[in-house]
Amino acid sequence: MPRRRRILSAFSIVLGLASVHTVAQEVPPAPSIQPPAVPLFVLPAEDSALPAPLVQPPPRMSLADRLFGGSRRTTPRVLAPVALSAPNMFGDMKSGACGEAAFLAGTVTAGFEHPTFNCNRANLAENNSPLPRSRVYARYNHFHNINKVAIFPDSFPDGVNQLHIDRVTFGGEIAFLDERMSFEARIPIARQLTSDVVLYDYQGNYNLPLDDYRTELLNLQFILKGILVERETFVVSGGLGVNVPTSQDVHLQIRVDDDEFEVEIPGLGYVGDIDVKADIFGRVQNSTVNVSPFLASLWTPMPRLFTQGFIQIDVPLNTSKTVVSGTIGDPGPGQIIIPPDRGALHQQPLLRMNAGGGYWVWQRPERNFFQGVAGILEFHYTTALNDADMNPFSVAALPLPGPLPDLEADVVVGNLANRIDVLNMTAGTHFQLTRDTTLGVGFVVPLRQAAGDKPFDFELNVLLNHTL
Repeated sequence: MPRRRRILSAFSIVLGLASVHTVAQEVPPAPSIQPPAVPLFVLPAEDSALPAPLVQPPPRMSLADRLFGGSRRTTPRVLAPVALSAPNMFGDMKSGACGEAAFLAGTVTAGFEHPTFNCNRANLAENNSPLPRSRVYARYNHFHNINKVAIFPDSFPDGVNQLHIDRVTFGGEIAFLDERMSFEARIPIARQLTSDVVLYDYQGNYNLPLDDYRTELLNLQFILKGILVERETFVVSGGLGVNVPTSQDVHLQIRVDDDEFEVEIPGLGYVGDIDVKADIFGRVQNSTVNVSPFLASLWTPMPRLFTQGFIQIDVPLNTSKTVVSGTIGDPGPGQIIIPPDRGALHQQPLLRMNAGGGYWVWQRPERNFFQGVAGILEFHYTTALNDADMNPFSVAALPLPGPLPDLEADVVVGNLANRIDVLNMTAGTHFQLTRDTTLGVGFVVPLRQAAGDKPFDFELNVLLNHTL
C-alpha cells in the first residue's frame, strides 16, 4: 500500500503541473503601457486648401438688411475679393456751371471767370470708392487753361489769356459700424487767380495779361457713405455730401483813367475814342452751402475686372450776395455816383454721372512692394438742371461819339453759357505699391467743344492713398 500511495502522489503532481502549464498558455500576456502618440503638425501643400474652421463666423448683415429686419443671405459676407479688385475712381473736374463777370455786357465785353464763382463744388466721385474705407490720402490736380480772362480784347492786345489751377487736396476717411459706413473730410488748397482782383488802365498803361496767382483755401467737403446692398461681388452704397463755403469772397476793383479809350462794337467795329474815368468796386460773397445726395455701385464679375460708378445731384441751399458800387467821371457836379447795388449769385443744380472700369493687367500680391498694375477708363458727365439766373447791375450810360446812342455800362454776374453739358474722359493707371498703398495717375480730356461745355484743355490727376 505505501508503494501504491507513492505512485498516486507522483501522478497527482504530474497532473497539477500539466494543468498549470495549460492555464499559463490560455491567459494572454499583460499589455505593455506605452505613452500616448502626439500627432505631428504638418504644413499643407502650397496649393492645398486650408481646413475650414470648427466654428463658422456669424453672417454679417449690410445696413439695408439691418434696417429691413435681418439678413436675407444664407452665406457669410465676403468683401475682400471686391475690395481688393477695385481701386478708387479718378473723377474729373472741380467745377461745373461756373459763373462769370462781364462788364459793358452785350456791347463791349470785358469779363473773366473766377474759380470761386460757383466753381468750388464737390464731385464726390473724385478719388472715391463705393466701399467705405479707413484711409488717408493726398490728391493733386492740374487744370490747364480752365479760367478765361477777356478784358476789352478789341482794345487791349494783351486782354485775353487763359489761367491754370493747381490744386492739392488732403483728406481722410474713417469707416465704422463694422465697415458698413464711413465719414470723409476733404481739405483742398489751390494756386489760382487771386480773390482780390484789380484791373486798371492809366492812359493806355494797364496790368494785362491778368495773371495774379495766389494760394488759397477752397471749400471744405464732407461725405457720409453707407452700404445699402452687399453681395460677394456686387455692392451698392449711398450717402450725402456737403460743400461748406470756406473759400474767400471775391473782391473786384476796376480803375480806368483814359482820355482816349478805344470803343469797338461787335458788328460795327471801331467807333471812336471816349474819355473814361471810372472807379468801380464789386464783391461776390462765397456763402452758398451745397448738399449732394448720391448713389454708387461696384461690380467685380471676375477677380481682375471691375466696374464702378457714382451718380449725384448737387443742390444749392442758399445764394451768395453780390454788391457793386463806385463812381464814373471826374469829381464834381457831373460825376455819376453808383450807390451800392445788391444782388445775389444763384447757383444751378447739377447732375453728375460718373462711370468707369478697369482691369488688373499685372498682379503679384505675394511681393512686399509693387504688387499690381491696373488700367482705368472713365467717363464723366455734368449737366445743369435749370437755366442760369443772371444777376445784372445797371451802372451808368456812357456817351459815345457821333450819332451813336449812349453805351449802357452794366455788370452781369452768372453763368453766361446758361445750360452746360460737359462730357470728359479719364484714362489712367493705378499702381498697387504695397498691400495698403496705391498710386494713381490719370489724364482727363473734354469730349465736347461747345461754349461752356469745354471746362479746360486737359487735366492731370494724381492720387496717393494709404489704407489704415
